[in-house]
Amino acid sequence: MECFRLFACCEELVCEIMLALRSKPDPRAEKRQVSARVLSLSDAKHLAKLPTASRGWPQRPSKTPAKPSPPIPERRALGRGHLQRRRSPHRQNAVAPCPILRHRHNLTNPHPQNTWAHPSSALAEFRRLHLGTCGCGDLANACAMEEIAIVGAGVAGLTAAWSLARQGFAPVVFEKSLSLSGRAASRRRGDVTFDYGANFFRLDNPVIEKLIRHELPTADLVEIPGDVWTFDASCRLTPGDPKQNAEAKYTYRNGISQLGRLLVQSSGVEVRQQTCISRFEQHGKRWTLVDGEGNDAGAFDRVVLTAPAPQSLEIIQASTMEASLKAGLASVLADSRYHRQFSFILGYQQALARSQPFHALLSTDSGCAVAWLSFEEDKPGHLPKGQGALVVQMSPAWSDQRIDGDRQALLESVTREVESLLGSDFRPPDWWDSQCWMMAHPAKGVDGDALKAGQAHGLYFAGDALHGRGRVPLAMQTGLAAAEAIKRSMESNQG
Repeated sequence: MECFRLFACCEELVCEIMLALRSKPDPRAEKRQVSARVLSLSDAKHLAKLPTASRGWPQRPSKTPAKPSPPIPERRALGRGHLQRRRSPHRQNAVAPCPILRHRHNLTNPHPQNTWAHPSSALAEFRRLHLGTCGCGDLANACAMEEIAIVGAGVAGLTAAWSLARQGFAPVVFEKSLSLSGRAASRRRGDVTFDYGANFFRLDNPVIEKLIRHELPTADLVEIPGDVWTFDASCRLTPGDPKQNAEAKYTYRNGISQLGRLLVQSSGVEVRQQTCISRFEQHGKRWTLVDGEGNDAGAFDRVVLTAPAPQSLEIIQASTMEASLKAGLASVLADSRYHRQFSFILGYQQALARSQPFHALLSTDSGCAVAWLSFEEDKPGHLPKGQGALVVQMSPAWSDQRIDGDRQALLESVTREVESLLGSDFRPPDWWDSQCWMMAHPAKGVDGDALKAGQAHGLYFAGDALHGRGRVPLAMQTGLAAAEAIKRSMESNQG
């Protein structure tokens, strides 16, 4: 019986391969020999033990009526992306990776309850791992896929994961916190949503525009009305740059952090949250990741490091690798500097009046206490009608002087500074919130070309430090570039 199931498993797999080849004819097929990877005995036995339905393949007619399936436990959806959180990989009917995927990676997740995955069948995971297309030409090369880890679930890391998944890889993303999108951060307070990190993004880059407009769901993508005005040290307000104001500003109805959730939803990548990677260990051509508790987080062929440069520097310095490689990467990362910055959110049951038609105010003088001020009620879906909220980002100089200050005492200083900008339109808030960003955005970037020295060893970098500016599209571009570099390396290795 076991032999029959093993034969049936392999027979169905061959049928799937033939159907895929017929449905996607390749004009260059006559110029190359297409070969298919044969399942190893351990993988085939493992797959044969799975119920046919869990493999996702068509079931053969049975003479006996099938027993009703047990009810699927209710899963919590995240936003509109229908991402589902696995409470335990051993729970019946839980959404979990394909057993072959787990067997191939041989990973142990110390925090399985903090893992997000897109709901897909075991067959879908198997196809992506063994039969996906990595752009290398033929099926045999596509099957020789490597394990890839991405450290950091900001927009750079999640964009890299999204791009790699489209090439047929199954990257694993490690995130130290419970949130996605990094500093493109949103928070909810009752029925109020506000963006307290990056406030919006523009689609002036055609590659990023195509990704967001055509590859990701756009039902919750919203344009922000109003211009960005400027002010100087004397608090004199003037209309901003006409060229920049002519470009549309975007966020999401559920907050800018929804961008990260959509990237995960569309790619189906696994994100291991509350897993802080503290160091790497180089073993030949592979990298073992170790978390902050000293647990082995898995061995990988390639690693993409997307944490802010100072955090990446700490990881590299604590890692075990070739001395020359370690010294070279550490010296490059050490040149980076990041600003520290306070964000204060001032909420109102009745929105403040505005004497001018601006959405936000931007400081042109680094000596000003306030660097940025915007009206969150302009963003569709963020606040109930009639309510308002100000997002006030203080300057790095002001923040550095008060980094350990009491937030309640700081609030009084913040309200005085905002009142000097808005004048009689301002009044004290009905509620407030705050965030201290220890690495808000780069003050000085890094030499991205120098960091490419790690690519020969399977180590890649992405993030806003490579551009030296804190912009969502720029960070996403570095993620795409890292994924493209991995693809090129795969092609050259197999060519």
